[in-house]
Amino acid sequence: MTYSSKPCHKEIAQLIRERLDALHGRKSVAQIAHEAGHGNERFLLAIAAGQMRVPVDYALAIGKALELDPLEFYCKVLECYIPLPPGVRLAYDSAPVVSSPGLDLNSTRPTVDLNFKVGPDFHQAFKTEATIRRMSMKELLEASFKAFLEFNIRKPFD
Repeated sequence: MTYSSKPCHKEIAQLIRERLDALHGRKSVAQIAHEAGHGNERFLLAIAAGQMRVPVDYALAIGKALELDPLEFYCKVLECYIPLPPGVRLAYDSAPVVSSPGLDLNSTRPTVDLNFKVGPDFHQAFKTEATIRRMSMKELLEASFKAFLEFNIRKPFD
């Protein structure tokens, strides 16, 4: 089955072809495939030709081997697998989250449940973001809360 009819797969195939051309003098297709963790260059050429999708588990390594921003490439690949509303794109922020000095989220106290419902679109976006950042959803929630506290300092009552 050819996936080239899907716009995102066409874009990724085109991007890979461009990068293979740009790296032609420095790296062979076989070297790039090897760096991407796949010993067979036909694998990479099939993706570049639009004959197969980029497997998600190879996306970071392929991005790095093609000398692209691996996380940005990973987001582009995920967009082909995850249905997103029109105009919505996956993005990431490589800036580290600075911890709040007064908040100890790694306390030895027993944990308690935090239960609430969210919409399926929010859930999917949140889970995807956690995956991209190699975090659990709990870790992302905690980091988000820390960042919120840092940027939204409480004002004392007048």
